[in-house]
Amino acid sequence: MLKIVHSGDIHLDTPFRRGGKERREAARESFRALITHIIDRRADIALLPGDIYDAEFVTADTSALLRSSFERACDTRFFISPGNHDPYTAASLWAKAEFPPNVHIFKSERPERVDFTASDGSGVSVVGWAFTSPLLEHAPAEEASALISDAQNAVRLLCAHCDVTKSASRYAPITPAQLADSRFDYAALGHIHNGGGLRREGGVSYAYSGALTPRDFGENGAGGALDIDIDSSGGKAEVAARFIRLSRVRYELLRLDIGGAASMSDILPAILREAERAGVERDTNVRVTLEGAVSPSFSPDAECVRAALSLDTLPEIDDRTSPTFDTSALEDDPTVRGAFYRALCPMLTSADEKTRRTAAAALRLGLSALAGADI
Repeated sequence: MLKIVHSGDIHLDTPFRRGGKERREAARESFRALITHIIDRRADIALLPGDIYDAEFVTADTSALLRSSFERACDTRFFISPGNHDPYTAASLWAKAEFPPNVHIFKSERPERVDFTASDGSGVSVVGWAFTSPLLEHAPAEEASALISDAQNAVRLLCAHCDVTKSASRYAPITPAQLADSRFDYAALGHIHNGGGLRREGGVSYAYSGALTPRDFGENGAGGALDIDIDSSGGKAEVAARFIRLSRVRYELLRLDIGGAASMSDILPAILREAERAGVERDTNVRVTLEGAVSPSFSPDAECVRAALSLDTLPEIDDRTSPTFDTSALEDDPTVRGAFYRALCPMLTSADEKTRRTAAAALRLGLSALAGADI
């Protein structure tokens, strides 16, 4: 059984507008956890398909961290395919730093094949390429397929930073058909931060491992790596994968239609059900998007959600609800209430969603204030 760990899109030294130091350390913490997992698993191979660091901001500390980590996992063979954020150039860390002999870095946009025998006796061929600039508008998929076609080894692996797509891309585009025709047993891919698990195109198993450390609500879920087991004892490579959480950072987006709600007690059961479905835990960063027509008295309370979910951090509330007013009565109201409503009417019926949401919030607050409520 060939044991592989697949991870990428680590983005060490990424700059952040808020909480930069803590968030950069979180990425390093996840990388250290990855190396510990590789050692504990006694992995034969670690496939790291790019964006290990952000080249423009990479530090000497990160260089030292990478070097010492690879040395620590000296019984595992590492294959690295530089991506659009850490391309292989003469000035790159990949070219300048001295890495231990168990690390192979692909250096060219032209595919390269490496053959060896794993500890279980399996013959292995690994093919990869590198970004040599931030863009690679033509992925060498057909060259890679031709390169592996005459490999006599039992297990054929691709390690590549690329974009599996049917449309145009500036980041090494590969069509599903090209992937299906590529003759690899497993393709370890990088670039897409939401992994999605093991997939198949034709006879080829492939996956994006996803971001090792999620960075925002666009990267929902926990970060980690894929453990890949390949059994070639029967003459055909059988691929199995399981996700391993390695990052303490996690983001989850909860979206609810709360039409008719008048208070937080009306919506808390639905929030709890959605949080349970998403697997929200104490350390999860949560954003709750609320939609629907609600009572004018309804006001979302983030602290209430935090307490109900026992969260460590205050959740974000994205309030997209609209208040249910008797608009015909307001239209004819001769008081300041009616004048206020009529002034907002053009915005309330705007084609722009953001404008409508702002006007609805203003109407709710304004009418509450006119009614003497504490806002």
